[in-house]
This record gives sequence, C-alpha cells and structure tokens, in this order.
Amino acid sequence: MVHVEWLLLIGYIDSLFAERTERKDQPLDTVPETLNQLYLQAMRHHARDAAFLTRRDDRWQPTPDWRLDRQVIRLALYLQERAGVNPGDRIAIVAEPGPAWLVADLAGLAVGAVSVAVDPGLPSGRLLGALVDAGPKVIFASPTALAQLDGGRLALPGLAEVIAMDAAPRSDGVRTFGQVLDLGGTLDTAERAQAFRAQARGIAPDQAAICHHDVSVEGRVAWDELSQGDVAARIEQLWRDRPAQPGDRVYLATPAVTLAVRLALHACLGDGYSMVVLGAADRAAAEVDEIGPHRVVAAPSTLAELVRNAVVREPVAEAGGGWRARARRMLKRGREPPEYQALREALGGRVRAIDSTGPLDPALAERLRQIAAVGSAMD
Repeated sequence: MVHVEWLLLIGYIDSLFAERTERKDQPLDTVPETLNQLYLQAMRHHARDAAFLTRRDDRWQPTPDWRLDRQVIRLALYLQERAGVNPGDRIAIVAEPGPAWLVADLAGLAVGAVSVAVDPGLPSGRLLGALVDAGPKVIFASPTALAQLDGGRLALPGLAEVIAMDAAPRSDGVRTFGQVLDLGGTLDTAERAQAFRAQARGIAPDQAAICHHDVSVEGRVAWDELSQGDVAARIEQLWRDRPAQPGDRVYLATPAVTLAVRLALHACLGDGYSMVVLGAADRAAAEVDEIGPHRVVAAPSTLAELVRNAVVREPVAEAGGGWRARARRMLKRGREPPEYQALREALGGRVRAIDSTGPLDPALAERLRQIAAVGSAMD
C-alpha cells in the first residue's frame, strides 16, 4: 500500500512539474478571477501540512494537498469521460459535509459544471422536487439520500448516473465513490492531468458555479446561485476580514452544508495556508479543546454550546509550570475578566476569529467578540 502511495505521489509531482514549467506561480494572497483558478493556485504551492483533517477511528487523519488534488483530478476525468458531464451541465451533491463532498464539489467545478447542493435530510417530496428542478446529470448521494431515491434507481429527467457516497460495495448497478475514483485512476496520466488543469483554468468568470437549494423558502423550489467570479469576489472579502497565516487551523463544525459553509470551505482551502478540521457538531466542545484552532466556523447553536461549556470552566484551577508560568497566568487574568479567559481556553486558547454560519443572538455575539473577531461566513 505504501508503494502505491509513493507511485501516486510521483505521478502527481510529474504532472505538476510539467505545468510549472509553463506558468509563473502567483502569490497565495492573490485572488484570481475565478474559483477554479483559486483552487489551482493553492494546489501549486503546497504551503501547509494538510488540506484538511477528518476524524476516523478516534484519530485525526490528514489529507495533504497532493492527495486531495489527485482525487479531484480522477473524479473530474470520470465525470467527463465516463458520465459525459460537459461545461454547463449540473451535478447534484445530496450528502452531509465531509471529504467526499468536497472532492465532488471541486471536481464538478473543475469541468465547468454547476455544483448543486441539496440537503439530504429534506422530506422526500421536497428533495425530489428540488432534484427535478435542478435537472442534474449526475447525483452524488449519501445513504440518507439514497433511501429517498429508491437506492439510486429512481429515474429523473436527464439523469445519467447516481453515485453512492458510502463505501459499501453495491450490486444494484450504483457505483460507490471509491469505485468511481478507481475508474478515474485508469484515465489518469500526467498529460491528462495537465489538460484537466488547463480546462479548469479556462472556465470563464461568468460561468455559473455553485447553486444552493434554499430550504428556508416554503411552498416552492428556491435557489441561491453564484458564478465563478461571484465566488472569487466573496472570498476576497472573507480574506480581507480574516487574513490567513501559515500554520492556521480552521475548525469547521456543521450538521449540514449551507451556502455560508461552502464559501468558508472554499476560502480556507483556497488561501493555501489553512488546514481545515472537519469536525462534528455534537462533539465540538471536545474537538475544539483538542485541536486548539485559530479560527472557528460553526452554526449559531454550536457556538452557543461552546460558550455554555466555557461557563463551567474554572481558569483559577490551573496549576503547574513553575512560578514564572503562574505569574504569567496572573498577569493575563489581570487584563481581562475570568469568564473571558475561560471562554478563550474553552476555544483552544489561540482562536483569533469566529465565523457564524447564521445570525447570532446579540448577547452571544458580544461574548464571543470579547476574545476574537466575530463575523459571518456569508460576508
């Protein structure tokens, strides 16, 4: 298995080197015209230990930039050459947040498709109505969504294929995400990877890019849609308000993929420095304490829970480290109320920015503002 990983890495470096001989790299703090160009820019620099961390079997598993990019390339090649996805077509991702969600999103965008996000937890009628209205050529579906789609066999107008996001082998004609990546690997060569990057880079700024089903609108199907250039402009604003630094860890915990979450994900992935920790909303307090992030992106309910957990903390219970450490703690506490120190420690001790994926209660926003810059991931 180790030898296969090395071969994949060598092949990836070969394709990247061929592209670098033809292009001059832009600095990481440059915002290009399109979302695709932003992604490619981050992938050329490799300025972080990993693009993201995910928890698996009680351990944090890193995914470096090169492995993420390799998966995106393979999935994009599959979408083009096996599923027949062309620029302007739509793919729908009906799944909970996770690494596979991100790879599917990036691969669809790279081939010029419109990446449509739909909440898999919607009632069956609303879910099917949204998919019929979206008209996707390919659907990526989590187990929750597959149950609503007759296991992936439900026929929809214009639909060519349903891809199951789970890892379990299937015998009903529905390929899994892993199987599709393997098939994309048979198409993956240095020349094709180079052509993939050239095509992704050439997608125009006015090309529709991300489309999000607005679940807040009852009685009709409603969408929020942004072009490649629109997303790049939103990200430029996010960078201005929340500049990244080398070594940053961004903790992102959300039960669902909202438009704000998508923008935050692309902003952090595209800055080339931030390592995104994909956490679980029901374990946020423990995970934040363990990770010690520099930035937190979470739903208002998750942020409220983090604050509630901080209330029961007793900063004065700290001990150890010698007289110098105790003196530093006493001096630090002299500058801010103990409750703010407790909240800072509950958020890992070094958080400098907090972004909510929805409106914050004024009292909660004020408490968070005492220890960090607070804003909205939608800005």
